[in-house]
Amino acid sequence: MPDQSKIAIQCSLLSRRGGGLPAAVLPISKRLGHEAFLVTNDAPEETPAEMVCKVRSFGPFSTASRTLNANGARLVHTHGLWTNLSVAAVRWRKKTGSPTIVSPHGMLDFWALRQGQRKKDIALRLLERAHMNGSAAVHALNVAEAEAIRASGVRAPVAIIPNGIDPVPEETYVPPNWARRPTLLFLGRLHSKKGLSELIDAWTKAHPSLPDWQLAIAGWDDGPNQFRQQAAQSNAPITFLGPLYGSEKSSALAHCSAFVLPSFSEGLPITVLEAWSHGKPVLMTEACNLDDAFRAGAAIKVTTDSDALAKALIETLRDLPHLNSIGEAGRRLAEAKYTWDAIAHRFRALYAFALGETESCADIWA
Repeated sequence: MPDQSKIAIQCSLLSRRGGGLPAAVLPISKRLGHEAFLVTNDAPEETPAEMVCKVRSFGPFSTASRTLNANGARLVHTHGLWTNLSVAAVRWRKKTGSPTIVSPHGMLDFWALRQGQRKKDIALRLLERAHMNGSAAVHALNVAEAEAIRASGVRAPVAIIPNGIDPVPEETYVPPNWARRPTLLFLGRLHSKKGLSELIDAWTKAHPSLPDWQLAIAGWDDGPNQFRQQAAQSNAPITFLGPLYGSEKSSALAHCSAFVLPSFSEGLPITVLEAWSHGKPVLMTEACNLDDAFRAGAAIKVTTDSDALAKALIETLRDLPHLNSIGEAGRRLAEAKYTWDAIAHRFRALYAFALGETESCADIWA
């Protein structure tokens, strides 16, 4: 890609308030370096100032559009839907005739669309469907998301590129206090879509068969403390660790015994990739959209039914040699397929295709 190509990467929230999106956006922008700049409503302080253009999340949408023009954007890649940055991208595209790319990040999944359905139906009809249909490509994290994009009425080319991870640095992490016994770790937003209520129920049922184990729940509360209240009524050992970042998160992943994510809906969960990078066995639902892991023996498939989940926990966590083999298979899969360096190369190829510099892109699905 020529050096003069400036890629505007838009994401409304790049701070910790943005959940999993910053972890998917910042590594790509970092690897693009001077070829890219970030447009956001909220950036973390540690992000280099020369890379970031902050715009208001309210008021005239033309402010964001002018920012794109002022910084010499030749292509705008918007991560996420339902924000003012979608409006800015559409206005910029109409004015300049230059290409856009959209990454919904699982926001068109059936389960996700049902949350606040009326507002999203209106936004999809009035803005986002046209935003995507007018784009050079829409980016999906996996085939399941590509199919959901098509089902929402999007006709633009769809490119499938997964999320990634950075290699785990070779360092020794200080064991947290809770790591004195075998620990099943949940790490993510404390939200009903993560299957957390079902997990607590399942753990309560499974614990008599796993008396040495504990469940540790790490993440930020996204609403009422319903899960803490539910756990308080259980006689099984359940520890809430609060939100973990940086070395604290790495230490938790390094010292847990297994990782669980019984989600109803995901795009492509980076926390699973992170668990693999630490060589940890993973139990997850099909909704995590990492089917290759089941084929590779890198994960155990579970459901959101608490009885079935409890049975899977008992059968899996009792078998230590099997746990170790699952974790090593996950590490191999992450190293082979999900490194950010390899994924950044695929995004460069997609950008070159969108800019008309190449006639095809290997990741175009349909």
